Amino acid sequence: MNNRKDETLRIVFSESFDSNEIEEITESFSKIIPVEKRRFFTESVETVAAVFIGFVLGSVAQGFFKAIGSDMYRKAKEKVIQKLKNNQNPTLKFEISYKDVKISVMCQTNDEKTLNEVFDTIDKARDIAVKELDKKETPEMTEIRLYYDKGWILDSGDNWKPPKVVKLYKYNKKTGKWKLTQDWSNR
Repeated sequence: MNNRKDETLRIVFSESFDSNEIEEITESFSKIIPVEKRRFFTESVETVAAVFIGFVLGSVAQGFFKAIGSDMYRKAKEKVIQKLKNNQNPTLKFEISYKDVKISVMCQTNDEKTLNEVFDTIDKARDIAVKELDKKETPEMTEIRLYYDKGWILDSGDNWKPPKVVKLYKYNKKTGKWKLTQDWSNR
């Protein structure tokens, strides 16, 4: 954990967040673990309310996941939810790294109850992804994606190492198996 990026929680805010909202949210999360804030700029005319929370599985992640349910965590998540619930179809995305695989966890809703569930069960999404990545049957991936819809759903993944390997997968919930949907690998 000598790398600076391993030691901070990165929060990326869309243009729709004003500087006061960014400071409130950053300050709330910094009471749990060190925070690095950034702005995410869109080229779209439509302003999207989005917040991306990213970290690696290490000491920062342990601190973040241990804080779930605490008063500090509740206050921090309430700051984010307050902003997202007042926007139409906002995006909340967590990015976690595990064994050099990016785990992307996403939710698009302004429903306060759902946003609370997402924050309160983000550790379950992490556990689903880690368990899947540790299976021998799971193809090699550089990214795996889950989304929230009344529970965490494993969705898709890819092995993106151009120009030699580009493989895209879709997870079949019924069979519990990965299906290769596109393959541009040089053999």
